[in-house]
Amino acid sequence: MIFEIINFSDTYTLESKDFGTACIAALLLGEGQYAIQQVDGNLEMPIFLFGGCDEWFYKQFDMGLSDYIDQITNQGWRQIAECLDGVVIGNSQKREIYKQNFIQLESKESKKEWRDKWHEEHRSSLNNIGARSWALAQRIREIHKEG
Repeated sequence: MIFEIINFSDTYTLESKDFGTACIAALLLGEGQYAIQQVDGNLEMPIFLFGGCDEWFYKQFDMGLSDYIDQITNQGWRQIAECLDGVVIGNSQKREIYKQNFIQLESKESKKEWRDKWHEEHRSSLNNIGARSWALAQRIREIHKEG
């Protein structure tokens, strides 16, 4: 599933196999300041600038946010890190163009170069959501000894 990250700067998208992973990734990334909206569906998480996150999680997942986080396994944290690593600047159409070029690259270094070049060419805001997302993914991997 592709989700647009609703924020006050550039358009970004993320990809996740499940809604819960996308929500946790967006919450960690934006600390409640970013919403997400499924591109080809009805799933969405609102912005939580003034609270309400725990109540919303109860409605969506039958448990509060802290309970939801407590049940995340190492595999779940790997999926969250993958989701954050896959944050791309641009809407879903630009994401598709990005991915078509990205998947043709073989080495980890060339993929990182392409990602960084794409990001800098499309970023107009000082709010560098992409770089923050990738650093957060790396930190999650370090904490959970996954890389």
